[in-house]
Amino acid sequence: MTEQGRPDDWVARFMAMHVDRMAAELSPEVTSRPTWGMLTAPEVVDFVTNLAPPPSKEPLVHTETRPFGRLFVAASHIPTMNMRRFRKKLLGDGYLTMLEPIKHTSGFAAGTADLAHWMVFDDGKGSYGVNLSYLPAAREAKPLLPLELLSSKEKRQVGLIIR
Repeated sequence: MTEQGRPDDWVARFMAMHVDRMAAELSPEVTSRPTWGMLTAPEVVDFVTNLAPPPSKEPLVHTETRPFGRLFVAASHIPTMNMRRFRKKLLGDGYLTMLEPIKHTSGFAAGTADLAHWMVFDDGKGSYGVNLSYLPAAREAKPLLPLELLSSKEKRQVGLIIR
């Protein structure tokens, strides 16, 4: 989802719209999880909205993490609106490859909390967008992954992918 303007003006609305749209497409095994309802809680929205862009062009992707009870949130500022460019030029081996170091260096404990990764895209010219990954701790619940950011290898590894 994308829009022009200031992030404060649209981020909460777009986060809610994104979650609502995904809820309509996902199974109840995902959307009935208590943490699903926390994805747009005021404290989570504040955390994502107040994510500061990196102080310089390096690193290209700036990520901050924070636990919210049983929901662990990673929020990334990504300096482009071009998903293809981001995946090919900045992700290298794919989205999951980028996510692994975030999980391992942030204090996230797999299997104990659901992981939400909000990505805020910003082209530096006033256009912004949001995307969400949601990885439930329960293995039987299918993850929500950004298909357009997965490498071909990751798509094969994941198998069933929900976009």
